[in-house]
Amino acid sequence: MPGHVAIDFSDVQRWGGLLAEETVAIAQRVEPAVVVQQRSVHQAIQEAAPFRTGALRGSVRTTGKGLSRWVRAGSRKAFYARFLEFGTKKMDARPFVRPHAGEPELREFENRVDAALTNGPIYS
Repeated sequence: MPGHVAIDFSDVQRWGGLLAEETVAIAQRVEPAVVVQQRSVHQAIQEAAPFRTGALRGSVRTTGKGLSRWVRAGSRKAFYARFLEFGTKKMDARPFVRPHAGEPELREFENRVDAALTNGPIYS
């Protein structure tokens, strides 16, 4: 039409599709690194948990799926996990979870993710 200005945004849709595909592909490549890190932290926390009856160590579990994963400690039987981790007015903290969620573990995780992504771009 005379006097009108048109902008072609068709490439934006194509790029949007490529970015969506890349996001899925990146998640698929990173997920195994997340699983390995989760297992590593789970094992470290389980080994560090104070042991008297075994209930606390037995309460350490992994949950989640995909890129959203957790390592949790405590249960109805081992309700005292939070008291040991953070202490109380009458008892000093005896952390067994937080020491395994610090800088060294973050660097280890970043290295795992970096290794998962070192194959270069997903699309050409």
